[in-house]
Amino acid sequence: LPSAQPAAGSQEAAAEERKRIAATHRARADSNLLDRERIRRDCLEDRNLRFAPPSAPVAGGSVLRAPTSAGAGSGSAAGSSAGERPVALRVKLADGRLLELFLCEQDRLAVVFDAVASARQATDTFVLRVVVPPADYLSDSAEHRALSLGAVGLAPAASLLVASAATRGLQRVSVASEWRATQAGNAQAGEVRMRAELARLVQAGGEVGGAHQGGAALAGLRAELLDASALDELQTALLARAEECIPQAEAQLEVFLVGADAAGAGAGSAAGVRELGVAEASVLCAEREWRDIILQEPIAEALLAGERVVVAVLHGDTSMRSAQAYLAATLRRWLLELKRDGAGRVVGETVNVDPITRRQYTREQVVSVLLFGALPPPTQTGAAGGDAP
Repeated sequence: LPSAQPAAGSQEAAAEERKRIAATHRARADSNLLDRERIRRDCLEDRNLRFAPPSAPVAGGSVLRAPTSAGAGSGSAAGSSAGERPVALRVKLADGRLLELFLCEQDRLAVVFDAVASARQATDTFVLRVVVPPADYLSDSAEHRALSLGAVGLAPAASLLVASAATRGLQRVSVASEWRATQAGNAQAGEVRMRAELARLVQAGGEVGGAHQGGAALAGLRAELLDASALDELQTALLARAEECIPQAEAQLEVFLVGADAAGAGAGSAAGVRELGVAEASVLCAEREWRDIILQEPIAEALLAGERVVVAVLHGDTSMRSAQAYLAATLRRWLLELKRDGAGRVVGETVNVDPITRRQYTREQVVSVLLFGALPPPTQTGAAGGDAP
């Protein structure tokens, strides 16, 4: 019995120690929770401050300061005593002026609307566009005017833009998106202009060779924007002045035409242009797993479907290790583009470099590829003359 009392005392001490450790862990967890909340609040305030516009106005603008409940004497003291956080707002007007408002978290958006309306000196309806978080608020909406600054997430600082009420709800796009949309519109308008220029060239007939110098008449034409019929017209105009528009170069590549009517396009007769059998080309394409550079269509499958293919090999390479294959129609469209300098100005000559190896084609090779790629589909040729592969 005497020995049982010390054992009971040691158990009570161990229980007290466990309680003390548990209390320490709880206190540490509560402290960590408070720290996380403080960090989250600081990050939110820092984000609002960083996204707010600079205090200096834009060129030609001016800063209008509006003394409100958080900015002038008694109002500021009243806000502090009530525990309300001050809110700094910067509102950019349509004319470039910057309106600075100093409010409290419980103030309503009506105060902001009234200050902006006074600065605008206009009575029409407008929209307050909040940058962060993104939202639009209408000046004549009673529901929006009754919202507090804290409820809409404008504390402790935020930036706003004044916009026309007609733009409310419209999707805002980035500068890059606007540029891409503009480029697409310009491309459509450019195609209309190019078709008109092509019609003028075709109507000119025999004047194409003498009335225009070099490729100046085709300066605005872009082959990538033309459909099949317009591309044929462009090719006709260029081939009529091949010596002026298609540059001559040293033989850096060997060209092999694969498919129906290869001989008619110059295979075997033009320098550096030969014919390659479909079976041999199919094995080569299957081993390399080539795909068309534009359509991403497997070249081997295209050959089996009867499409025409062009294989380009470095001059003197008998092993075919440097070979590159293209759909004839794709390479034709590539070679119909006009060269442009670093400033985007048209040089007046067609492109004569390989899209992958960047080696140059000779004039005879370019003409052969153009003729080969412009041939009608093999199914139509086969139906007419029975020479489909």
